Amino acid sequence: MCSLTLSCHFATLSCECIYDLLPIDIDAFFLAVQEMVMRFIYPLCLGLFLLGGCASLSEEDCQITDWYKLGESDAREGYTDARLSDHIKSCKRYAIAPDLQRYEEGRAAGLSLYCTPDNGFRIGRLGYRYHNICPVSLEEPFLGAYGHGSGLHRIELDIASAQQERNDLQQDVSALDFGKNLNESERRKQRLDLSRQIRRLEREIRRLERERDRGLIASEHYLTQIEPEA
Repeated sequence: MCSLTLSCHFATLSCECIYDLLPIDIDAFFLAVQEMVMRFIYPLCLGLFLLGGCASLSEEDCQITDWYKLGESDAREGYTDARLSDHIKSCKRYAIAPDLQRYEEGRAAGLSLYCTPDNGFRIGRLGYRYHNICPVSLEEPFLGAYGHGSGLHRIELDIASAQQERNDLQQDVSALDFGKNLNESERRKQRLDLSRQIRRLEREIRRLERERDRGLIASEHYLTQIEPEA
């Protein structure tokens, strides 16, 4: 569910909440919109967040927050150390000092959960950016898995794009039957041309799906191999 409880979370959560509203059973549409969100809408929201200077915490939040849990939560959501600076600035407005030690203890615990290979693969496949927040001791396996996930994300976007293009061409073929300004010869010629394009795209989709399947196998192998070390 979407939550806008904390005032400054609007800039981030409003973008993430878009996913809850999408028809995720339509894979091509979902991936295409996801790419649009990650490339355009999310950066716009982030820019508004940074320029707006809104408070990350309200006065009540500053008073009652469990700083350990907040540090853990921020780390698990992939925030950088700059997030603590936001909290300090917010609470300074109300003459409240955060418990920095508890926050850092919670952040360390959160990073140990965020910086796992499984999570690296997950956020990579979702197309999320990594902000170099993992400790050196955890970063190598995390980045390896993230790379596998990111590669799959790109392939799945290519599949979605090709599927959408093919679907558009199929609609164009159907529309030929209603073309009043075409004679039968022109209609046949256009239908043949569209059919060739559709076949080309279907070959490309099958190639990409094979590439995706190989990527999934390689990712599973990688995650299995490093699991004892994680």
